[in-house]
Formats: sequence, C-alpha cells, structure tokens
Amino acid sequence: MNLRRFLGLLPEYSLEQRIQILASSTAVLVTGVAIFLGTFLNQEPVLLIFGASMVIIMILINYYSRKPGNRFATYGLLVAIAVILPVAWIYNEGSRGPVPALFLFASSLMMVVVPSRAGIPVSTIILALIWGLMAIDALRPSWIVSYASEEDRLIDVFVLIGLIAFPGTVAITSYVVSSYREAREEAQEQRNLSDRLLHSILPPSVAEILRKGHRYPPEEHPVVSILFTDLVGFTQIAETLSPEELIDELDRIFSNYDRIAQKHGVQRIKTIGDSYMAVAGAPEPLEDHATRTILCALEMQAWLNDYIISESKSTSRSPQWQMRCGIHSGPVIAGVVGANTFAYDGWGDAVNTASRLESAGLPGEVNVSAQTANLAEGEFVFESRGPVQIKNKAPIEMFLVRPMEKL
Repeated sequence: MNLRRFLGLLPEYSLEQRIQILASSTAVLVTGVAIFLGTFLNQEPVLLIFGASMVIIMILINYYSRKPGNRFATYGLLVAIAVILPVAWIYNEGSRGPVPALFLFASSLMMVVVPSRAGIPVSTIILALIWGLMAIDALRPSWIVSYASEEDRLIDVFVLIGLIAFPGTVAITSYVVSSYREAREEAQEQRNLSDRLLHSILPPSVAEILRKGHRYPPEEHPVVSILFTDLVGFTQIAETLSPEELIDELDRIFSNYDRIAQKHGVQRIKTIGDSYMAVAGAPEPLEDHATRTILCALEMQAWLNDYIISESKSTSRSPQWQMRCGIHSGPVIAGVVGANTFAYDGWGDAVNTASRLESAGLPGEVNVSAQTANLAEGEFVFESRGPVQIKNKAPIEMFLVRPMEKL
C-alpha cells in the first residue's frame, strides 16, 4: 500500500471519504506515537488502554471510509470524538489544558464529513459536549486530573496542539479550500463545454439569451438569403458504403461546410440526411447577405470538387459526390423551438422556395432566384436558365452563378 492510498489522496475517493481517511490515518499515527511515548513517561495505564482502543476504532473507521456510501465511518468518527474529547478533557486538566484547542479541530472535521442534513444535530452535540465539560470544570473540579509535572503539560501541549489540533485544522481547511477550487474549476469547465455545445447548434446571440434562462421570441426578418444543398445520388452511393464510412463522409463534408459558412458569416440551420440548410441575415441582419451566401455556396462547391479529386487519387473506392444547391432571398420568421432540445429554425414561403431551387438545381452549379440575383447584382455574372417549373409552384426564373474574373 503506497502512502497516497494510505492517506486517502486518490481521485477515486469523494471529498468526504478523503477527509475521513486522512483524519483516521493521522489519528492512528499520532495516537500510536502518544502511546509509545506514554509508556516511557509513566502515563496512567487507563490512558494507554484508552489510546489503544482508539487506534482500533480509527483503523475500523479508516477501513469503512474507503467504501462509498457507508455511514459507519462518518458516525463512528462522531462517536469517537464524543468519547475521546471528554476523556482527554478530564485527564488533561480540563479547560486549563490543551484540549479546548482540539474542539476547534474536531468541529471543523465534523462539519466537513457529516452530511449537510446532519449539520445541525452534529453542531448541537458538539456544543452540548463543550457546555457539559465546562460545567464539570466549574461544578466538579475534583473530577479533573491535573498534570503531575510541568514537563507532562508541555508534552501534552506539543502533542495535542502542535501535532493534532493546529496542523489538523490547517490541513483540513487547506484541503477543503483546494477541493472547492478544483470543484469550481471543474464546474466552470462543464459550463464552458455546455456553452460550446450550445453555440455549436445555435447562433451565438441566440445561445447567449437561452443560456441566461430567457425565452427567445420569434422574429420577422424582412429579407434574408436561404441556402439549401444536397448530394446528388446520395441514396445510391450510400448503399455502397458501410454505416461507419457513410457517417465519416457526411461528418467530413458537413464539418467543412460549417467552416466555410462561418467564414462568410452564414449560419447553419440544420442538416437532414444529406441536406444542408443555412441562412445569412438572421438572427443578425446583414446588408450583403445575398453576396455572402453565394460566396459560401461557391466555396462549398470548390471544396467538394477538391476533396473528390484528392480522395480519388488515394483510393479507387472513394464516393464521387456532387453538390446541388439553391439560394433564394425573401422574408422569413425565425425562432427557437423545443423545450429540452433546442433548434433555431426559419419558416416562410422563402424557405420553401429555396428548397425548390435546390431540387431544381444542376450538379456542380449554384442555382439562385431572380430575387437573390438582383440583390447581388454587380458582384457576379448570372446566366439565366429562364422560368423553371418547380413542385407545387408556378415556374420561377432561375440563374446559374458565374464568378467575375476578379473573383
């Protein structure tokens, strides 16, 4: 058994267990030393027998402290203190000896190791013990045993205060403060992790409102740009991949889409299967939302093409993904839905139209509506496809984006 395990200084033990083990281990060592010295200083046999009994009790407490949820150690420690202190008080000159200092140590020890609901009863027991011993001091002074010599007094002061009370109180206080700091840092790390997770699924401004416990009200946005993408032939390609390979591919693609969207100030809304939805201009308004969304889509296309080329060079089995996308600009209502699982989403005819543009898009091209093309006029060259029939709607004029030479 190494020293750290003997003293209970292992992360597998709770704070309560560590203090119980540390206190009982220290008590065994100090009491053992006191018994050894007492045999040479002609201490009364009753004290030596009492000390040996306490060593046995402390060994049992030490043993049971290592078992989680076992209350024998906690209340055994309380009983041991309730027995040790009165005996030490009587045989060490009562209030005129060093024992009162032990009450400080015992009180701080018990306040840490007992369950919070037992705090008041334990405090009451310790106070009653102090008052009772003070009453004995005042009303029955003959019961109090004085020191045979000043040398005995100095030895007791050294052992009880110098070796037990003062170092024990300092050690427990330091340990509690240190454990509190560790717990606070761990709690902060957990909060930071929660914040990062929240920010990963929600826009930062929305996440901050929800983190503070407030409700995020629905907002009307007069005009935003909505991007939908999907992977051409996804179902057929997915059938050729194992589940692990498919998830790995989608994770790599969508992670890079997220990176590109963030670069252009575009907010990912959600993914459904191989479909990716994003918006620019909500929740924070952007004057150039159409331009940002088109640039985002162009870079997504370029990245996917480069990815397919690099994968094809490394393995012949690499999926030949192609992206189809559609962008439309118009009014939406955006807000947060869900009580336990939050999702920021957008609704409105503009969202449905953007989805139809994606369905009518061409592989490897960025397909936009006339509204989006008008908002980004002068930034790109738009090649008209003419009116295109889409599901459940009248034909919509569509354009393919052609970057200008300078872009």
